[in-house]
Amino acid sequence: MNSYRPDRASNSWIFVLKIIVLIIGIYITILVLSKIFTWVLAVVFAIVKVLLFLLTAIVVLHFFLKVLFGFDLLRYILGNRFRRH
Repeated sequence: MNSYRPDRASNSWIFVLKIIVLIIGIYITILVLSKIFTWVLAVVFAIVKVLLFLLTAIVVLHFFLKVLFGFDLLRYILGNRFRRH
């Protein structure tokens, strides 16, 4: 039976090689994913910005309609679903 057992120096070089391959792999992953996440975060930021603008516009419009004309815009939009009994 022939069993090959590498000596201690060979194990050290293999370990160092594995660490170098790991670092290179992480670096390449960062380069690729940074491009993807830049676009994803830009799109999400634009969507959130539009949604917050619309929400703020509805709240301000509701406030002015309530103060000036006594019209409850939120009850008109949401209906009687969220009314307290």
